[in-house]
Amino acid sequence: VRTAAKPIILSGIGSALATASPTVLSGPATVEGTGLDPDLAEAIDAGRKDTTTAACRDIAHSPLNGGHPCGASFLMCLGCSNAVVTPRHLPRLVYLQACLEVLRQNLADSPSWHRMAVHWARLNDLLEQNFTPQERAAAADRLTASDAALIDGTLERRYDA
Repeated sequence: VRTAAKPIILSGIGSALATASPTVLSGPATVEGTGLDPDLAEAIDAGRKDTTTAACRDIAHSPLNGGHPCGASFLMCLGCSNAVVTPRHLPRLVYLQACLEVLRQNLADSPSWHRMAVHWARLNDLLEQNFTPQERAAAADRLTASDAALIDGTLERRYDA
């Protein structure tokens, strides 16, 4: 079953990569045979490459840190060319969007909001371009307590290096 499922999984990851917003992926999306290592695709699919907001193709070589190991805030993941967002990440991202919307409504004129505004805009763009309102609503219903805790910790900067 695993052998038979592998090409289907790779195809699904390829579709997710191919349709990801340019604000998430700065380069061309690749899959098996065109540059994405099948083992990497399998690790992404299995969740072994997850950050709090996406999956990371290569955390040891961050384009946000000059090719060195990544030390960026997890809020920056969605702006990194190493980021891969799959439907599995959607519950967390929908929750993150709701949290950022509350901050926007309450802190719109503050310096705190101005630091978050770019993340809010990037996230809104990603969600609107890649997921339907129905998919986002269904994802909100699938949010787990641990997913919410991870996003809360990200917003509180508990995981920053």
